[in-house]
Amino acid sequence: MAITPPESIQLLDKSFALMISRQEIEDKVQELSLKIGEDYKDKDPLFVVVLSGAFFFASSLLLKIPYSARVQFIKLSSYSHMESNGRIEEDYFPEKAFPGEHVVIIEDIVDSGTTLHYLNHRLNECGVASVATCCLFKKTLPENQYPRIDYFGFEIGPEFIVGFGLDYESHGRNLPDIYCYKA
Repeated sequence: MAITPPESIQLLDKSFALMISRQEIEDKVQELSLKIGEDYKDKDPLFVVVLSGAFFFASSLLLKIPYSARVQFIKLSSYSHMESNGRIEEDYFPEKAFPGEHVVIIEDIVDSGTTLHYLNHRLNECGVASVATCCLFKKTLPENQYPRIDYFGFEIGPEFIVGFGLDYESHGRNLPDIYCYKA
């Protein structure tokens, strides 16, 4: 039985409207897992999950990978309120875990590309064999501003979104659907 999500929600002082349903998300995650599973079946990849937002996406994605997968977590932050502050802070980064690995970064959203540029640089410093990126959402930017994104689910505009791991002031991360801010 399909669950009908609310058309809008209130988080603290902001209102958000339904944008993408949980079924659309699950369909896209299934599609991504099949592509990654096929591309990496002979490489024994290390999936590097960027906490905290990518946790929900990574969990859903990795449960659908058709073979045993190794997972490592890192925690980077660059957001304050509803926008990126442009500075990357490493809250947790296990440098000894990466030399020689075929890494697949799992990120929730690529907004400005700053975090991904930083992470690619840091992983290459650690001596990885290769790096690929998978994100559920990428915002529309001029192509030359993006780092390479190998796998992505949805391309969205500049709107601020919550749900499925994405939050507003630590609220809404657990919502199974995606909602966008209504200005």
